[in-house]
Amino acid sequence: MSFISVKFILFFMVFAPLWFAANRSKRIFFDTKCSVWVLFVANIIFYAFCLSLQAFVVFTFIALTASFGAKAARHSKTKLILVCAILFLPLFFYKYMPFFLASGGNTKDVSLLFPIGLSFYTFCAAGYVFEVAAGHRKAEENYALFFAFLGFFPCVSSGPIQRASFIELIETDNTEEGKSVCYDFRYGNAVEGTKLFAWGLFKKLVVADNLGKYVDSVYGGLSDGMTGTAILFTSVCYAIQIYADFSGYSDMAIGCAKFLGFTIERNFNRPYLARNVGDFWRRWHISLSSWLRDYVYIPLGGSRCKTSRVCVNLIITFLISGIWHGATLNFIVWGLLFGIWQAVSRLTKSGREKLRACLRIKSSSLFCAVYQTLFTFCGVCALWIFFRASNLTQAAEIFSQIAKIPLELFGLTDAIASVGIKEAVRKLFYLYEDAGGFTGMVPAVFFSGVLVAAEFIFRKNGVSSFIKKLLTPVRWILYVVFAVVVLFFCSKQLLDAGQSQFIYNQF
Repeated sequence: MSFISVKFILFFMVFAPLWFAANRSKRIFFDTKCSVWVLFVANIIFYAFCLSLQAFVVFTFIALTASFGAKAARHSKTKLILVCAILFLPLFFYKYMPFFLASGGNTKDVSLLFPIGLSFYTFCAAGYVFEVAAGHRKAEENYALFFAFLGFFPCVSSGPIQRASFIELIETDNTEEGKSVCYDFRYGNAVEGTKLFAWGLFKKLVVADNLGKYVDSVYGGLSDGMTGTAILFTSVCYAIQIYADFSGYSDMAIGCAKFLGFTIERNFNRPYLARNVGDFWRRWHISLSSWLRDYVYIPLGGSRCKTSRVCVNLIITFLISGIWHGATLNFIVWGLLFGIWQAVSRLTKSGREKLRACLRIKSSSLFCAVYQTLFTFCGVCALWIFFRASNLTQAAEIFSQIAKIPLELFGLTDAIASVGIKEAVRKLFYLYEDAGGFTGMVPAVFFSGVLVAAEFIFRKNGVSSFIKKLLTPVRWILYVVFAVVVLFFCSKQLLDAGQSQFIYNQF
């Protein structure tokens, strides 16, 4: 069930009052709170009846494997490996079997059966098993509570990936005013959650979807003599699109949870303002990055080894990240290149510091900050090409076209003289109707600029703290303008939820 649908609005309007009312009740049915059963049933309705019965069967298999397997793996590494193998079996089948079938000449398409959210709740389940096996927590005996945690509906489709400690938050009996966790209705939680949800809608519908039409058209027309300038511009647009799309989903999920009283850590922290690749991955998809750090990178030895071994650990971790995103070679190369970039960055760190000292450039200077941020952003945009391309052949074609940009710009004067400035610019950036044209790209570029400006200007205190300082009339004018813009772009999706899908649903 998409967040951008009438079905979800109706679902949430029914669930939220039941949730708040149920938290007032005592424990029932196997000493379980009524609210846990409400959440348990809501998860089933959200996932099974609004997606597919098959998806629910797969989810149930993962949940039962994690629940019983964690107990068996507590004192045996062999059993832990076996449980993890069984746990990741559905993910391997649905994500990688089509690749092997295609390699073997089989044209049957299995990818259409991929259950939404499989990767995310598999990672949640695996994290729980690792925590129990390591003795960091006891195995959960309350199966309704465990199912409520694993299938928590705001996060089940595309994260953020929740850790096992989230189980205690669901079961807490604390409903007192002023406490850290409170599941009674609170006006402050409702307002903050609604603002987060609305900001996520803005990112998704106003920014990501408008850019997506242009990006899809350019990547779909690469064989038609697409200019390198258009491809380069598209690569930057895609970087903004995937950020707005995925962070928009995360904001909506966190907003829903906040409305209900849950505090979920943010999944993105202005990643394109990072000054190096390591900082970028500490800011991008934080729940996955921290999961890979805790359960892959650190067990391999982390940063406690020799420098050469640390570099190997980094490459292996990011290679696994690439394989997780997809079985095709372009995803593997994408993860491998990020790992190599991290390793090279670590190996050259002392040399770069000495060079800055020789040139008398302080790392805190504006020049250094701007240069490092732009360098990191350009590098990330280049690697996003592998992520977006259908295969390595298309990625190579894209880079070869980008290399021709100097020739295109050199011939721009002649093009303007022959066809006019408007048609020359249209051809240079592929601004035709199937890509949205001039009229379609104007709002896309404008609102992308609004998002980028907001991310930069309010990087320290956030937009919310700035708005709170405004005079009440000014603040409400901003609210009304924002609501009109979001509702304008949201109207079509509310009528037809299939028009707007989240990019990370496929992972």
